[in-house]
Parts: sequence; structure tokens; C-alpha cells
Amino acid sequence: MTKKRIILTSAIGTVALGTLAVSLTLAWYGASNLLSINTFDITIEGNTTLKISTSRELDTFKEELTARELKEEFLFEPVSSMKKEAWMNEKYDMPVFYDYDGTVHTTGFFSKKIYLLSSLSYYVSLDVDEGKSYFNNDSDSNFARAQTMYADWKEQHPDTTVTINDIQDGLDNLKNCIRMSILVNVEGNYKYYIIDPYKDETEPVKYGGMLDMDGDGYFDTYKDYLDGGKEKTKIYGELNDESLIVYNNPIRSSFLNGIEPKPFDEYFGNCFEGTQDYTATYTYNEQASLSNGLEIAEEESISFEDLRQNDSLIKIPCYQNVVTEIVISVYLEGWDHQCVNKTKGASFDSKISFKLNGGIV
Repeated sequence: MTKKRIILTSAIGTVALGTLAVSLTLAWYGASNLLSINTFDITIEGNTTLKISTSRELDTFKEELTARELKEEFLFEPVSSMKKEAWMNEKYDMPVFYDYDGTVHTTGFFSKKIYLLSSLSYYVSLDVDEGKSYFNNDSDSNFARAQTMYADWKEQHPDTTVTINDIQDGLDNLKNCIRMSILVNVEGNYKYYIIDPYKDETEPVKYGGMLDMDGDGYFDTYKDYLDGGKEKTKIYGELNDESLIVYNNPIRSSFLNGIEPKPFDEYFGNCFEGTQDYTATYTYNEQASLSNGLEIAEEESISFEDLRQNDSLIKIPCYQNVVTEIVISVYLEGWDHQCVNKTKGASFDSKISFKLNGGIV
């Protein structure tokens, strides 16, 4: 039987960023520096048994959903899928995304309920065959954007060593921190799939760590009033037990002379880079902390390559004439170390395809 596909496509717009005169200090973008995106069209190709809708009403199912029916416009900013067990245990009908400090984030991502209806009982999976699903750089738009950004930057920093190609390379890197997720809400089958299309298997994404959120070159600290008000390096994110963090005592030595932070680069800087102030702060000892039992949660994701090797890693059960609810989300994973300032202003094109993948016995 020919595999039938649902096609999800989009043309991505650009960040609402006027010039590089603004402070580029955070990997987690401020609210005024968001990616604007044109939303998706979804269609079903060919004479299929599978139809789609944004409603459970049977008379609304058809072979195509327009961008207007899905959502006309929305904005991107970094969020995270960390702490997903909290809402999954309660079987929420929509995924929850979080800020770097664990607070719920309600904007900055695309998330939409979609309903499938099949005249036969089949599993549905992503189709990642060549050209069927992708997140591609819009190189022409990125180059044009890089030229504008470079002109603004050069005017303010005549001696800059940053080039147009440097800026475009940064813009073209955005696709590496894009995520898609699918929440399957079927009775007896509640699952959540995170897809990292171009996953770097050598560098798993950890939902936590040190951050320099104010761009001063030092990782953030806090006063631990439960421990005499000591100034300690702050560890953000999803941790199993903060009490397991091990700290080094401050090194009060004139030889160190108050370690100076690395000068902040206004264009390439990001909150993942910084230094700990060893002379005044109880500093984070990562190795000792991990040996002490500290755990920082890691992203559990599936890459396109994983699906090419085994397309059953995603199985959405669609039973005969029974409406199947899924939630499709697209977002920027803020804890991905490639989600940094130099990606702001990027454009890309995407296409996501689904396919029937074997009958349900």
C-alpha cells in the first residue's frame, strides 16, 4: 500500500530586531527580540484514508488545513521542555514550556491541537525521507539580513573584526536549536515525543547549569541565607537535589588579584559563557557535585537520523473512525548551547511530513 502523508510546511519570518544597537547579552532573548513566524499549512496528499482538522467535529475533517485555520502569526523566544514529567504525570492536554529558572513560559512558541481521522486503524509516524521533512536555512534572507546588521554594527564599531559572513554563519545556525514536539493524547496511549532534527549526539543537552544572565562576564550568584548568607554560584535548571551541590571555598589570595572576567563580546557573547569569581564566591565544583549524586536532567530527543534508522520510534495510533488528538509544537530549546544571540534575526524554511506506518492489529 502506498504511504499517505500529511505535509506541514512553513516559511519563517525574521526577528523583530531593529539594529545591533541593542544589548546582545542573553541567550534567552528578551521580549523585544523575538522571531516572527508565518504559520503552517497542513495537507494530506493523494487519495487517502486519513483526514485532518482543528476540531473534533466529524464534518470538519478534510485533506488540507490552511495557515489561517491553524494560526496566522506567532513569535519565538527560547523556552525549554525541562520538567516535562511534572505535567505529563497529570496528563495535561497541552505541553508546558519553562523559562531558564523553571517558571512556566506561556508565549514564544507554536503549539496547536490537531485531530486525525482514519477510515482504517493505522499507526502514524514522521516521514523523514529526503525532502519530506526539514528545517532549512533561508540563506538569501539571512544574507540580506546580515548585510543590514553588519552596516549598523560597523557604523557604531568602526574597528570591528566581525564580518558579514560571521553574522550570516550565526543566523544559519538557528536550525540547530529548533525543536518539534508531538503530544499524543489517546486513551491508554499518552506520550510525548521531542524531535531534535539535527541532533549532535556528542553533546547531549542538559537542562541546567551556570548562566551569566546580566552579561557582566561572571556567572550569576545568590546569597544562601540557609548557610549564613554565603555568596554562591547559582545553578539553574532541573536538578534532582540542590543540597547535593558541592562548593569550593573562596580563594582569598592577592596572587589571584580578583580574577577579571573575559571581556564581553557584544555580538557573539551569550549567557553560557562566563567565569566564577574564585576570590569572593563559593564556586561550583561540578565534578565533586556529580560524584556527590547531583543530577542535571538531560533532554530525551529523537533526531531525523534516528527516525531514518527506525521510523517506529514515533507511533501515533489512529483507530478506525476514532478521532485522534495530537499537539504539534515548534520551539527553540533555550538550554541548547547553540541557542545564542548570534541566531537572532534568522530566517528558515520548514516542512514536516507524517506518514501511515503499519496497521494496528
